[in-house]
Amino acid sequence: MFDNLAIADISFIESVREFLFGDYKFYLVFAIFGSLIAFIQLCISFFFGGGDMDVNGDGEVSFGEHMDTGIGDFKLFSVRSLVSFFAFFGWGGVIAYDHGVKGLAAFFIAMASGSFMMFLTAIIFYLVMKMQHSGNITGDEYIGCAGTVYLRIPGGRAEIGKVTATVKGTSQEIVAVADEDIDRGVAVRIVEKVGNRRFLVEKV
Repeated sequence: MFDNLAIADISFIESVREFLFGDYKFYLVFAIFGSLIAFIQLCISFFFGGGDMDVNGDGEVSFGEHMDTGIGDFKLFSVRSLVSFFAFFGWGGVIAYDHGVKGLAAFFIAMASGSFMMFLTAIIFYLVMKMQHSGNITGDEYIGCAGTVYLRIPGGRAEIGKVTATVKGTSQEIVAVADEDIDRGVAVRIVEKVGNRRFLVEKV
């Protein structure tokens, strides 16, 4: 009986190992699923705008609270970068299999491909955000400008949200606080600067 259980356990472990490190379909699923989600993200960004959500309740893990404070804005584990990881993890494994590389070697190639693309995606969006927030617009020029909430703002000024505002004819993303809860998509007006690229807003 115990021998049969041991054999069953070994068989199960071998099946899992084969699935993780030796099954072409395993990588193909990641490749197709990741590519599909990336395409949907692209369509949403193109037609509706908006950015990543924070993972800690809002969709992204960011190292730093302010929008324009240097390397502290670098977001490695964002929704976009994780989707890039899964997509290229899958395609890396698929390509490895197509070239006759299998097993653990294919897994490492897939991991390297996914990790590289995740890091590259994070760098690209970091640079894009830096370009978006660069220029000669001063904090005072934000006051009175209209915007739209795209990341919900909790009331009480203790927690932050995000607003896309039009300043001097350009679209700018700012960190925002408010005295009352303001949901995503609500039009607001910037009334006061309360920190480094942090502004108090109110409903229009």
